[in-house]
Amino acid sequence: MKLKNWLIPLLVWIFIFIGIKLVFGSGCNDGWSSSSIGRMGACSHHGGVNHTSGLIAFILATIVSGWLFFKMDEVETRKIRKSYVVESSFFEMESTSAPFNPSYSLKINSSEINFTYRTGYGDGIPDESIKLESSYDFLKDVLFLSEKIKSDIDTFSRENSDFGCDGEIVSIRFFDGTKEVRFQTPMIFINFEDISSSTLKLMTTLRQKLKFDLY
Repeated sequence: MKLKNWLIPLLVWIFIFIGIKLVFGSGCNDGWSSSSIGRMGACSHHGGVNHTSGLIAFILATIVSGWLFFKMDEVETRKIRKSYVVESSFFEMESTSAPFNPSYSLKINSSEINFTYRTGYGDGIPDESIKLESSYDFLKDVLFLSEKIKSDIDTFSRENSDFGCDGEIVSIRFFDGTKEVRFQTPMIFINFEDISSSTLKLMTTLRQKLKFDLY
């Protein structure tokens, strides 16, 4: 925990306690007040010193500074959690097809996008790779659509027992800061639109970012 999370509530406690004491001052139990109060015996003939203002100052200062301490700790915890989610979240998509057919892999995190295209011909033609800047907002959109696609596939699979991802498929894996998810979809995304409209939205989002088609 940072020093300011302790120091600021402590300073607030001191400020409130002293402030209330200065405003309400001290007096005797019968209401008599004198500049001599604070010296021994000043209220001996007036029912003793009235400590009410000091007690109120202590309670109020403790409540306010305690609330501030826990509030600052809560904010700090949220910042740490958000930082972890941003840094750890990712999206990966890998196409798999018959031997010698083109394929690709796509990896996205909160700072960059890495795309690799493989010709598959085995004739010495090197893979083509590009790297682009990313952002957490873009990654969140991709993760949101991926989550919906996974849900759509699960629903469709339960309703269609013969559904499967044979032949050309795309494997998707992502982590949203809380859980890791893996699933597969058919390669031909246009035909899959009947199953999940989110698939077309995802491919459109990626195509606009990469400036070319993925299928």
